[in-house]
Amino acid sequence: KQIMDEAVICVHCGCPVDTTVRPQVKPPENPKELLNTLSQRVQIGGILWIIIGSFQVLYALILLFLFFDWFAAVIGVIGILNIVTSVKDFQYSKTVLDNPNGIVEKYEPLGDPIATLIWNSICFFAGCLALDILGILIGLIGVGGSIYDLIGVRGFVMSKREAFAAMNPSRRSFGNPIFSDKSRRYDPTASDDPNRANSPSGNPGRPNPPRADAPANSWTCPSCGRVNAAYVGTCACGRRKNS
Repeated sequence: KQIMDEAVICVHCGCPVDTTVRPQVKPPENPKELLNTLSQRVQIGGILWIIIGSFQVLYALILLFLFFDWFAAVIGVIGILNIVTSVKDFQYSKTVLDNPNGIVEKYEPLGDPIATLIWNSICFFAGCLALDILGILIGLIGVGGSIYDLIGVRGFVMSKREAFAAMNPSRRSFGNPIFSDKSRRYDPTASDDPNRANSPSGNPGRPNPPRADAPANSWTCPSCGRVNAAYVGTCACGRRKNS
């Protein structure tokens, strides 16, 4: 057996060593970890907006009490909008853990983050026009919060686009890449009664039993028969786990 001169030889056994560089296989993303990370980032955004919005509203009330000018009204309205954004972020940070449907569809459009950036930029420019140092600072902090939403939250979702899209039951049965039987999917025209007669189990008047071929780390929705991953708290049909 001939060995090429440029071959690398093992010093222990004298055999040629394969030095071919092979691409590393990237391990699959853990859906639960992705959802937890997204929830934490959205929650951080909610904390930022509640602080920014509360400070803006408080400053606006002080200005209205002292001067009652247009700048105070602008800051007050923007502060209320930021507080509303904060409430939505806190709500979604909890919802996404139980019902991770349509995450990519929610964050792909730029409308909401751009709108937030625009009205906080208005606060900054209004502060410049009014020659109000504190107003300028509040506007800059609001712009920073908007950039966090764009990069820290939306950018994270877009960088993991395929992993989040795989959680969408509109593309396939969530948490169940193996089973794709359309008869098992939720029928929006059917009754929400778990004991409806057109149950996929074929037993009128009875809820759907657990599927025998379902993975061990999953649960079968008794209403629609969908097989969900164990970490999914709410089925696409609205039925909660263990309810």
